[in-house]
Amino acid sequence: MSLVALLTVPMLLGAGGAGLKLEAVRSDVDEWPTPRLAQETADALERTSRQKWSEHYLVVGDEVRGDVSVRGVFGPSKEGPGFRFTWQLTTQDCPPMSDAVGFDFKSSTLSPNTLDAMAVQLAKRAARLLDKARAKRGESCIDPLDLPPTPSELELMKIREAAKAQRAFAPTPPPPRAAPVERPAPRPRPIPVRSEATD
Repeated sequence: MSLVALLTVPMLLGAGGAGLKLEAVRSDVDEWPTPRLAQETADALERTSRQKWSEHYLVVGDEVRGDVSVRGVFGPSKEGPGFRFTWQLTTQDCPPMSDAVGFDFKSSTLSPNTLDAMAVQLAKRAARLLDKARAKRGESCIDPLDLPPTPSELELMKIREAAKAQRAFAPTPPPPRAAPVERPAPRPRPIPVRSEATD
């Protein structure tokens, strides 16, 4: 089952900040099956996006693209006792930039408040990454208007230029003249006939 099918959170239009696309969440902890963790994480991101001070909104749906894609893995900490939620963040537009952040927990008990606090920090990190990407956009991304034309666009430009040249060299047609007004032909006048009476 895909993660998108698990997410029932509506997309919040009109919210400010970065549009977070929750691409995947995986759990390596038995108490937190992946589908449940994905749903709880999405709920936390959605809840925190409703706050006035929010720096993000949640983007849901295969056909909708977010500003920053996030993928999380929850598992035992490799540095000692406890657990770690590790996140990979990637910008979705040019320039492609990525970041990673981890949140450490003493136990696997993740309350809604704990998940909300993590969601807020994750959203702030995503907003900073998006700001960096936007600042570098001018120097590292090509404006579509600056790209060379494609072969089909070149062909279309040639056709337009040829048509324009043909119109320039074609003689100017004379201005239309008004059609002559036809007058009815004069009717012949009757010729009087004299009759002579005979005696």
